[in-house]
Amino acid sequence: MAEYKIKSIKDLNGKRRTTKDYKARIGRIVKMSTNEFKGKQDEQLVLPYVRDKDGNDMSGKYLITSKMQGGQIKRSSSKSGCILPDLDFDKEIVTVTTENSIFTFERLM
Repeated sequence: MAEYKIKSIKDLNGKRRTTKDYKARIGRIVKMSTNEFKGKQDEQLVLPYVRDKDGNDMSGKYLITSKMQGGQIKRSSSKSGCILPDLDFDKEIVTVTTENSIFTFERLM
């Protein structure tokens, strides 16, 4: 499992979530395998927190979302001539859409 930073949380209209609970999640680090959400539509995503945005340990705490509606992985490489970006990438963005929100995660490389 890799570590991912929560980059943004938006409502289904694309507006940034601004309530205290959502704002506190931005910048937190979670552990995730991209297989976590494949084929698991209509199930909650449950991801263990690693640390908060200030680096404080969050072991034993979890990000629990509403039921998932879909997910997308985008990988890119800054390396010129990269032929297989899925195998040779230096940036990965994962977007998960739930019943209530759109979560964007960036893999820590």
